[in-house]
Amino acid sequence: MDHRKLRIAWSVAWGIAAVLLIALWVRSYQVGGYLSMPTATKTIDIVAEEGELECRLFLYDMGDQNLHFGLRDPQPSHNTAVVHFLGFEILYVDDFYCGVTFPYWFGVFAVIVMAIAPWAFPTYRFSLRTLLIATTLVAIGLGLIVWVAR
Repeated sequence: MDHRKLRIAWSVAWGIAAVLLIALWVRSYQVGGYLSMPTATKTIDIVAEEGELECRLFLYDMGDQNLHFGLRDPQPSHNTAVVHFLGFEILYVDDFYCGVTFPYWFGVFAVIVMAIAPWAFPTYRFSLRTLLIATTLVAIGLGLIVWVAR
């Protein structure tokens, strides 16, 4: 049984995501934007400007527990890159702040790969045992991520 329509729908959805990401990429050179998501103990900021997407983690309570978004970044980053390679940066890390910057081209590339993936690989039939093994491996991976984060 061929799942052609499902593959087409998958590719169209990821293609639309790629076009929207390219539009955000072009927009980031003219107007920067940010999204600030506070939690009980930390704040996560996502800043888009100059063709880069910067994700920051502040490991302290910022006081305000409301979601904020806007055109200008209210908290400029430390701008001290520890590692810089092909547009990727690991920003200065201390006890209260860490961040990573990656270029938009990486996101566009990843989304295009997701759109092409169903057509690049032949469809395989797999057993329930394979599905259970894959689910177990994903659960172990997610558990390790949570364990490392604490």
